[in-house]
This record gives sequence, C-alpha cells and structure tokens, in this order.
Amino acid sequence: MSENPITDAVLGQVGRSWQELRRAVEATPPDDWIEGSPDYLRPARLAYHILFTADMYATHMGYEEYRPHRTYKIDWEGPVDALPAKAVLLQWLAQTEMAVRDWLISLGDQGLLSPETQYPWTGATKLDRALYLLRHNMWHIGELNAILRSRGCAQVEW
Repeated sequence: MSENPITDAVLGQVGRSWQELRRAVEATPPDDWIEGSPDYLRPARLAYHILFTADMYATHMGYEEYRPHRTYKIDWEGPVDALPAKAVLLQWLAQTEMAVRDWLISLGDQGLLSPETQYPWTGATKLDRALYLLRHNMWHIGELNAILRSRGCAQVEW
C-alpha cells in the first residue's frame, strides 16, 4: 500500500477531471470556441476559468498573495477576444495539471489533513480544498459538456 493513499486517491480523481476537460476542449468545434449566450456560457470562458481557479487553489499562498504571481492573467469575465485560443488553452491545461499534481504531492496525506487557513470557504483542511477544486472542475466541465450537447456535438466520454 502507498505511504499516501489519500493523496493517491485525490490525484487519480483530479487527473480524471483533466482528461475530461481535455476531451471537451478538443471536441469543441473551432467556430463554437468563443461563442455563447449568455456571455458566461462560452466554452473558452468556462475552460479558462477552470484553469485559472485550479492554479489559484493549488498554491501555498492565499489569494491576495497569489494575485501578483498568478500564472494566468486574463480576466475570465472580461472581453471575449482576450480569451485564449484552444491550442493555447490545451498547453495551459497541461501546465495546470502538473501544478496541481505537484501541489498535492508536496502536501502528501499529512499536509492534506492539515488545517486550511488560506481559503476557509473550501473547508477545514487542505483535503477539503483539494476536493473543492475537484468539485469546481467537475461543475464547469459539466456545463461545458451540456453546451456541446446542446450544439449537437457528440457526447464526450465520462
């Protein structure tokens, strides 16, 4: 058995969420990437928001400390023409996946069970924060898949 079975379980589930996001982004037709109504429901906006938020939660900094160091500087609610192209977003997805993985591994089980002090709305422990990040990913991946289905695209494998 692993020395960090909790970490391994979280890594596995979060890893699957990145696979699902990657499939949804790849399945989005180029003409649909930045289209959507209401404005919030644009594939590019949702996918970018997932990455921005995951990058934020997968740090050892609180939000105010993180802001000047953040990896992704685009306002996810800003102008649509500022949103990343699919190819760029897929590169950022790989970077974010590794950043989250590195953060989880650096914590290990002991760190995951330590008190959450930076993002208290996520729960009492860093494990709560990791699960919150996973829930956030899945919520928006679900929205993205619903958009794709409503536009007649094939269902992305779960």
